[in-house]
Amino acid sequence: DYIVKSGDTLWDICKAEYGDGTLCWQLAEYNGVKNANLIYPGDTLKIPDSSELSGITYTGSRSTVSAPTIKADPQTGKTEIRWNKGGGNLTSQTIALM
Repeated sequence: DYIVKSGDTLWDICKAEYGDGTLCWQLAEYNGVKNANLIYPGDTLKIPDSSELSGITYTGSRSTVSAPTIKADPQTGKTEIRWNKGGGNLTSQTIALM
């Protein structure tokens, strides 16, 4: 078993354990992690032999956040910062600066 530490990512854990970061998706599925980008310090992960990961298809979220766009309106002086959160349910977040 592996105990997740602050700053760990599944990619880095797989790179260290298997020499291949791309196995992060299979390791997430093996451990029932619903979003491979969200693991937390104190989580416990089972680290099987890499042969046990072959053939596993990741069905969870690959949610990421896109780079923000910044739009300033010179007439009103307002600035809007907008970004999209990717994944299965695309939503956007907006912050308006006055």
